[in-house]
Amino acid sequence: MLRHLAIVIAACASARGQSAYDFTVAKGVMIPMRDGVRLRTDIYFPARNGVAVAGKFPVIVERTPYGSFNAEAWAAYFVPRGYIAIGQNVRGRHGSEGRWFPLRDDVQDGYDTAKWIGEQPWSNGKIGTVGTSYGGGTQHAMALSGAPCLAAMVPVNSMSNPGRYGVRHNGAFELRFFNWIFLLGPAANSARPDRTSSPPPILARATPSPRCATR
Repeated sequence: MLRHLAIVIAACASARGQSAYDFTVAKGVMIPMRDGVRLRTDIYFPARNGVAVAGKFPVIVERTPYGSFNAEAWAAYFVPRGYIAIGQNVRGRHGSEGRWFPLRDDVQDGYDTAKWIGEQPWSNGKIGTVGTSYGGGTQHAMALSGAPCLAAMVPVNSMSNPGRYGVRHNGAFELRFFNWIFLLGPAANSARPDRTSSPPPILARATPSPRCATR
């Protein structure tokens, strides 16, 4: 595993040497959701000599419960090639406010995150998403929300119907997921109280913001 990681890092380092930009990162940006909960987010910007360059760029987003710091692995490849990379912790995880209920809030939070990105002066109005496993589920949730500016998605190894397989098998809970529950545990959850009183409704398909680029 470490050997494979070293190969990936070396490849990224080599690729960065042939690219137009370096990158700089703004860590711990707190992005507000519609109910007042703020989600901890790391944003990687194209840079030269450690200073973010001016301009508008396409944005790649990963929303995850496993830690936004993991985004640096793929950001190191894409940001030097003219993308802004964003790693966001879902609510209640790794410094994000609120309480985490798996996938429950990811529809509205995905929409609100995309809307916030589309309103930023550094966004060119096109958003792509990446992520594996739960990170693929957050992409499906964002798509269901009708999020503005969403132009591309790459969900990997993600479940489309966890009631049939993955978490449950034809309705019966798969015991192997106790391992996942204990692995994540409550330690990384935010101590801040949940500000929502009931599950959010799935949003109707929305009209993209005028800031979004024409596909």
